[in-house]
Amino acid sequence: MASTEERNQQAKEQQAEKLTAQEQNQAEIESMSAAQLHAELSNKNDDYIFKLHKLLVEGGYTDADANAKIDALLPEVISNQRVGKPATQIYGSPSFKFDQMIHAKEKPKKVKYWMRAIDMSFLYLVILAVLFGVMGLIPNNKNATTQSSGILSLIVMALAFGFLLTWFTDTMETSRNRKKDTKHKFNWGTIGRGAVATVGVLLLISLTAFVNPTINPILPAWGYLVLAAASYGARYLFRRQYHITGRSM
Repeated sequence: MASTEERNQQAKEQQAEKLTAQEQNQAEIESMSAAQLHAELSNKNDDYIFKLHKLLVEGGYTDADANAKIDALLPEVISNQRVGKPATQIYGSPSFKFDQMIHAKEKPKKVKYWMRAIDMSFLYLVILAVLFGVMGLIPNNKNATTQSSGILSLIVMALAFGFLLTWFTDTMETSRNRKKDTKHKFNWGTIGRGAVATVGVLLLISLTAFVNPTINPILPAWGYLVLAAASYGARYLFRRQYHITGRSM
């Protein structure tokens, strides 16, 4: 009588053989052409594919497009057919599968860091332009006419804080999502880097006050308000172009 160890070894070998057979089966299916896959369809699956193709054509697809969508399903259909699962079992009825195919949800595109940073920079530029525009409307407000409120200063400020805040938000989110036993530990490294970056941004902004006024002009109050409106419009177009959602003003 075989010992427990021998039985376990036999079970492992059988499992390995089964996995090898499945891999070979999958490799064979992937190497088959659409015509070969069609030829292997059972009567039941062939009828399923026929009905699904008809629904696609009636739904507005050209014959070529319908064939392309059907061909994309065939490897999975044949793979399941070989283990005794008909198409109705994996997809439901032809009409149900058709409905899924024409209403398939597109995977959301990942918005890159620079896209989100530019989006945030536009938002900061809108806020700053409105702020300086309102300040310029206040009589005898000397603070509204300093060189630090020049248009170049505003753009540098918006870009700097847009990229910095986006980086800081991403870093903190990554830190929170780490699957380690550091949940309750304060991330001083990130805070420290953020503080240094903030000081650097402030120094950069302060340097723009010494830039020649010809390239860093101070706008009248209405000019800042126009800049705010233009920046808001540019941000809207930018977000639509790159499919950015959330963080809307």
